Formats: sequence, structure tokens, C-alpha cells
Amino acid sequence: MTTSDTASQLRTRIGDLSSSIDNQRQLLKDLEKQKSDAQGQLNALLDPMGRLPVEVSAEIFIECLPSTPTMDPDQAPAVFTEVCRAWRKLAISIPSLWTRLTDKDVAPRKFDRFFSTWALRVKRLPISLRLVQSLPHLLDGGMLGIYAHKIQKLELHPARLEVLMRMAFRFVGLTSLTVARNMLGDAAFMPFFNAKPCIELLRCAPNLVECTFVSFTFMDEIHADAAGASVPLTHTALKHLRLGHDSRSCTAVFLQYLTLPVLETLWISSLDIDHQDMVTFLTRSAPPLRSLYLSADYYGDGQVEQYLRLAPNLTDLTIRLVDESAVSLLQLFRDGRNLLPNLPSLTVRAEFVEMEDYTIVADILRNRSASLRFFSLILDDPEIITSVPPADALREAIVSHRQRGMEIRIRAADSEDLAF
Repeated sequence: MTTSDTASQLRTRIGDLSSSIDNQRQLLKDLEKQKSDAQGQLNALLDPMGRLPVEVSAEIFIECLPSTPTMDPDQAPAVFTEVCRAWRKLAISIPSLWTRLTDKDVAPRKFDRFFSTWALRVKRLPISLRLVQSLPHLLDGGMLGIYAHKIQKLELHPARLEVLMRMAFRFVGLTSLTVARNMLGDAAFMPFFNAKPCIELLRCAPNLVECTFVSFTFMDEIHADAAGASVPLTHTALKHLRLGHDSRSCTAVFLQYLTLPVLETLWISSLDIDHQDMVTFLTRSAPPLRSLYLSADYYGDGQVEQYLRLAPNLTDLTIRLVDESAVSLLQLFRDGRNLLPNLPSLTVRAEFVEMEDYTIVADILRNRSASLRFFSLILDDPEIITSVPPADALREAIVSHRQRGMEIRIRAADSEDLAF
């Protein structure tokens, strides 16, 4: 046998062995698949979820969702895709499992890939999205623009408002928007912000119904048209606007650049807007206001009365009174019987220092008993109830009106317990 014959035979032998190995590998692969299929059938046979109608299994998965679903593989809904193939297939087939998403605990550069996956799984359902740290990366990757039309609820926590100027997308499905300043590591620094990015974001969401801005101190000057005059944005769908949230405030200067003809709820934690600008906003908008919350460090003489007369259809009023303005405004509600005569719900937050203050409250309950169904007095100083105890006239009025069906709550600001 020559050397060339030996080499040729070896090559043939190696080829045959390679073919046999490939065949064995394919056979092993087929056997592994058969085993996996059998295991899946066994799991489905023994798994209680597998014996339930798909609709019931889907409802169980949905009930397992946390209030704010994340991409954590150990939590719902992501954990459902890790149990077995049957659960993964079922979970991916339920669009409502994937409609709420936050970037919590996810590296910003990875979030856009996860967001795209979830956005595809919701199919035609709307998306609720909360972004604390990933907004710039979603904008860089273009993902937010691709799915902007599917977002129904959006919560943003930018450190700077300028990033909003990059969100020039048509959020046609957006009905709820929250923009809260991200103050991590910067809580004590409260710069003045140009509100133009917020105005432009509202312009991109023509069907927005409710909106909240928190922890922004806006500049007086925002933007101008070609002639140099300020241009209010008219938004014909916005019904509920909240400027601030509990202890976190947001300035009302924002209002001078808006016209809101269908506004029903207005919540203002810092009424720093010029009085005439506030009057102009209410006059220009002529909104059907039903609920109003006002808080300010100072109310000028007659200012609140003018605001309230421009909102004659209020059914729920909450007002925070400070210093010497408290008594004068309480007197306004006591004596001004033609001011919101049909108001059914009134909440007053104040700091009482005199026994006479309680007497005025008793008069308010008596004079407005025909319309008032709910009255709440919140005292800023928790010690005031013991240092300046309520007058007997107020106690008697409370007992009398409670017997007639009026709900009356008097408590300290830091407690939900009723004082009496």
C-alpha cells in the first residue's frame, strides 16, 4: 500500500466517523427533545395551572403582579417566564401582564432592550411607564419615540427639565403625566427652571387628562412668540392639574402660560403666581372647576375671594391658611353667604392661636349647614389642641351637625386620629 493510498483511506475513515458522530449528535438531540417534550407533558399533567382554563390562569398571573412591576427575574411577571416552557408561553401570551414597567434596579443602558421586549408583548394594549434614570438612554436609542403612541401613563423623574425638549413625539394615547424632579444627591439645591420643556410636553400630548408637576421652581419668563409676547398654550383635554404633592411643592407661575377650558381639578401647593396673573388665568380659561386646593405663605386682601368667585361651581375646596390671613379668610367663609353658597365640602388647614378662631369655625358650620356635607379642620401645630382647646361653642356645633348627617373631622396635621 502506498503512502497516498493510506492517506486517502484515512480521510475516508475520518469522513465516515464524522458522519457517524453527526448522526449520533442528531439522535441525541432528538432524544433530548423527546425527553423535554415528555417532561413538559408530565408537568402539564401534574401542574394545576395546566388543568385550568387559560382565562383563569391568566387572572392568577395578573393577581400576582406587584403595584409597580420591575424586570427583576425573581418577581412577577418576569419570574413566570423562568419556571417552565408552558408557563413562559402562557405569560408571554397575556398582554396585560406587561403593560406596567419601571426602570428601577436596571442599568440605564440595558433598559431600552427590556422596554422594547415588553412593548411588543403588550400587543395593542396601552403602556404605563415610570422612568427614574433611563430617560436619556431611551431617547438616545430612539425607543421612546418608536412606542410613544402606545404610552397611556407616563411618570418621569428628570434631574433637569431640558431633557424633555428631546421628547418631541406625538403622545396621542397619553392621558396621565407626572413629572417629578429627581433630587437624589441634590435635595437641598432648588434652582429655577425654565418651564418651556413642560409646556412643550403638554403640547405633544393633546389627549392628556391629568397632569402633575412636583418640586420645580419655575422662572417667570418662559417663551415668547415672534412678536415677543408670551403665548399661553390652550389645552382642550386637560381636566386635572396638580402643582406639587403633599410636602413637595411646585410653583404656580406655570399657570400664566396655560389656558385650560375644561379644567375640573386644580391643586396648588405654592401659590406664588402674581395675583393678576392668577385672575387672568381663571378668566381666560373660564374652567368648570369642581375641586380646588390652595396653599400659600401669604394671601393678599380680597385675593382668595376673587379666585373663588371665578370658580362658582366648586364642590370641594381645600385651603391652607397661615399667620394673620387665617382669621380673615375664615371670616370670609362665615360672613360671605353668597360666596360658594352651595359648597358641599370644605377643608381648612390652619394654625389657631386664639379661642375666637374656633368660634368662627362654629359659625361657619351653622351658617353653611344647608349645603355643607363635609368639613375638615387640620391644625398645623399638633400641640395647639391642648394649648388652645376648642371652645364649647365649637364642640356643641360639632355634636349638633354630626347628628344631622354632616361629616366633621378635626385633627392635627401629623395624625389621622380625630381630636374630638
